Formats: sequence, C-alpha cells, structure tokens
Amino acid sequence: MAGKNAKNVMPLKLLLVAVVAAVLVGCNGGKDGIQFGHPTVAVKGLNASNAKAVEYEYEELVLEVQLGLHEDALLEFTEDGTESFKHKVQDRKNYTLVLNTATDLCGFVVETEEGVELEQEMSSKKADTTFLVQCEEPEPPVVEDDDEDDEDDDDEEDEELEE
Repeated sequence: MAGKNAKNVMPLKLLLVAVVAAVLVGCNGGKDGIQFGHPTVAVKGLNASNAKAVEYEYEELVLEVQLGLHEDALLEFTEDGTESFKHKVQDRKNYTLVLNTATDLCGFVVETEEGVELEQEMSSKKADTTFLVQCEEPEPPVVEDDDEDDEDDDDEEDEELEE
C-alpha cells in the first residue's frame, strides 16, 4: 500500500516544484518580474571649476548627490568622475536624486527646446540610469577700481567749489 500512495504523491511533488520554480523565475528578473538597478552619476567640469575657484581664491566645490530620502545613499565628488550608488532601486518605480552643493554652478543636465538647463533634482523610473552633472566655471571676482571712486570724489569737490 505504501507504494501506491508514493505514486500519487510523486506527481504532486513535481507539480509543486514546477510552480515554485516558475514563481522564482518570474520574480528574479523575467520580463514581468521585479528588476533592480544602481543609478549612476557622471560629473563633468568640476576639475575646471575648482581650478578657477582656486585661482580666484574661492572655496573649492564638493558635490554631494543623495538618492531620495536614504541618508546613507550618498555620493561625494571633489573631481570629475563616475560613480554608482550601492543602494538598489526598483525598476519602473520613481526615485529622485538631489544635488547638495553651496552653489548653482553645478546641476543635472536637462535638455530643453531652449538649450541645456542645470537642475538641482532629477527623477527617473529607470533603475540603471546614468545622470550627467555639469559644472560651470565661476565668474571672476569683482575688483573695485579705486580710480573710479576718486573721480566721483573729484566731481563732488568741483561742485562744492562752484557753489
């Protein structure tokens, strides 16, 4: 009798194994399964921007890019380069990257009809997206010309003398 029950149980075990295998394949990256990826950030122009900052005696830029609300998902750049987040994001699920910097010289590149704009935040639903951050060179410091002030003072003195 044990042999007869074993014959009935065996197809059920095979069916159960086949169902479990199909579910695992579906959830592990199949077309309709859940997929994960690592967003990447590529920074360009930071080296040139920092070289000018040193020349003009400004503070060098340090860029921090944060992945959404995850405080531990942070990339830091002090020079041009490309880095990926270690934190995974789910494909087809919206996430946001935020650029933390003390200046608006750097930003995520967004192409518009008018040209290129630099934004401080970017969102995507593609897990393996590469975001480009572009940095512009700082403006030279404004140097006040003492000669101009002296000319203005001379004009005031001339007006007083005429009175």
